[in-house]
Amino acid sequence: RRLRSFFLSNKIAQRRARHWRLIGAMSPGLRGEVLMETNRRWMSKVNFLNQFMMEHSHFDTSPVFSEFVVAVSQQMEQAVYSQSEKFGEPHMLYILTRGLV
Repeated sequence: RRLRSFFLSNKIAQRRARHWRLIGAMSPGLRGEVLMETNRRWMSKVNFLNQFMMEHSHFDTSPVFSEFVVAVSQQMEQAVYSQSEKFGEPHMLYILTRGLV
């Protein structure tokens, strides 16, 4: 069961990697729009980022706001861990898309 779960998660990770390649081929403006829309949900769950988004919500299309979201999104790295596997570093933000910590 653990092995099956890992490979299903890895399949999702591979799909995300293909999406990242497509996003990388987009123009900066279009990339900013796509990344803002795709990352809005998880960003709203991080207190600091949510506060930033609320303060700049009326500037959704402003270059500074868009560049910030793009910069944060591009620095994210994707990783897949199996159940019960230990991971993590201090002072690092992890976004869990599936499972328990």
